[in-house]
Amino acid sequence: MPLPPQAKACVTAAALCLLLLANSAVRLSGSGAERLFQNWRAFDDFAIAAGYAARGLFPVAPYRVRDYVRREKDPRFSAFKDSLLAEIAEKDLRPIRFWKTFSPDAVAPDGRWLVASRFDDTGRALFLGMTFRALRGAAPFLLFWLGVLAALPVVAWIAWEFAAAGRGLTGVIFLAATCCSAFVLDVLALGYSAAAFHLVGLLVLVALATYAVLGQPTVRGLLLRAAASGVALGICALCRGTVPFLLPGFALALVVGDSRVSVATSSALRRGHRIALWGAAMGLLLVPYVGLRAWSNHVVDTTRDAYGREPRTQYHDAALLLWKGLGDFDRTKGYGFRDKAGEEAIVAVDPDKQAHRDSEVRLRDVILSDVRADPLWLAEILGKRLLATVSLYKLWPWAPRDGISFFPATSANEGVIDNYYTLTKQADWFALGRWSGEAPMLVLLAPVVVLLAAAAVPAAWPRLAAARADARRSLLLLACVALAVLPVPVVITTATALETECFVLVHFLALALLAETVRARGQGSESAARHPP
Repeated sequence: MPLPPQAKACVTAAALCLLLLANSAVRLSGSGAERLFQNWRAFDDFAIAAGYAARGLFPVAPYRVRDYVRREKDPRFSAFKDSLLAEIAEKDLRPIRFWKTFSPDAVAPDGRWLVASRFDDTGRALFLGMTFRALRGAAPFLLFWLGVLAALPVVAWIAWEFAAAGRGLTGVIFLAATCCSAFVLDVLALGYSAAAFHLVGLLVLVALATYAVLGQPTVRGLLLRAAASGVALGICALCRGTVPFLLPGFALALVVGDSRVSVATSSALRRGHRIALWGAAMGLLLVPYVGLRAWSNHVVDTTRDAYGREPRTQYHDAALLLWKGLGDFDRTKGYGFRDKAGEEAIVAVDPDKQAHRDSEVRLRDVILSDVRADPLWLAEILGKRLLATVSLYKLWPWAPRDGISFFPATSANEGVIDNYYTLTKQADWFALGRWSGEAPMLVLLAPVVVLLAAAAVPAAWPRLAAARADARRSLLLLACVALAVLPVPVVITTATALETECFVLVHFLALALLAETVRARGQGSESAARHPP
């Protein structure tokens, strides 16, 4: 007896979640503690989370957490690192058993917890610390599972929305490609930064946009999904500062869903009703983040009060990042994607401050001056960034054919961009269990090209009318996701690689939508052949 549609959707969602869990477990099981904790941000987030578990204060750590890369000369950091690795070895903790804990006080040998002076993306450390308190101990490898665990319910949600829209095959192909993407798996487990939550935020958008574009949206359904998306997005935004840049994609998805909701009113009232519905949905999307941000700021301020230190807002160095980011394609004005280059630029505009972080905003004036003097210079950079992101051009080399997996930097302005492309496997790599392999990037780009061609079929070709309609609806869904991905690499920089490579989700989705369209048209042709008019 065949399963009912709802039961089939649940089984499919569970199978895809298990695929993500299994693939993540295999990749993490082959990594030791020193490899996973090889970056200072991973140490910082774990140290602050341990402080929250031990003292109930946030952000405190066994050493002074500051916004700088080099830790080698800090004896307190060295003592913390040695204690952490010793506890992991003594208790034989393994990455795959991420729930295993030890006393958080073990990583503060002298019992002192120092308030952090500055760090980015508070959410990952805060939620990790809350989990430590629930577990009654510090679980060192949980840090590398947070992204995976956050993604699991979203994967199930996506599978459900595609099944409910009658596009079950699309959901299976898209999620199978995503769960077998070595890039996705590596980003979700990345210790270097909380970029996993940028990726999870994009997956939340895929679920919402699928309902809005392919489903049968109702007022209640749209508002409930906007509320659920808002909670998920708020958590992700607290964990990763780039997540608010995804909002244009969410806004477009809600516009589409709003326009497709059936409203049994006169046309005169319908317009006002739709505006109100869209406004309410956007409010439900934004309010959770505002509340979570206010709560996290209160937690930080309470700790600083207890230590007698003035509150200091946690933030990303926007001006410095914008300045360095222009090095991705600038070749005439001296911008470069290196921390040292940015510090030298700060000294040049404010020598008395000696590159103090508070003076970084002066770089904004330098950037604005260059833009006013030569607006076409910036327009050219933005255009190159757009093309580089959509085409993922840096990944066009194919190792079996070219001996390399991405084009190396060719200009000093590009600085350390290549380092960011080695933080994870690149977006054209796939993994299943112990196997991994690289796909030709041009193959991944082909589905978008085919859908664009199908959408452009002339109306005078009636036999392809259904394919044209399917392609246009598919492109609308792709547009929602693309509009969410593009702001970070286009407005800020392509140089950080991870946000740029997230555009591969658009290509995975195009592949899945195209496969469903081809199957539907094939079934239609077979039916017509069996039952001629």
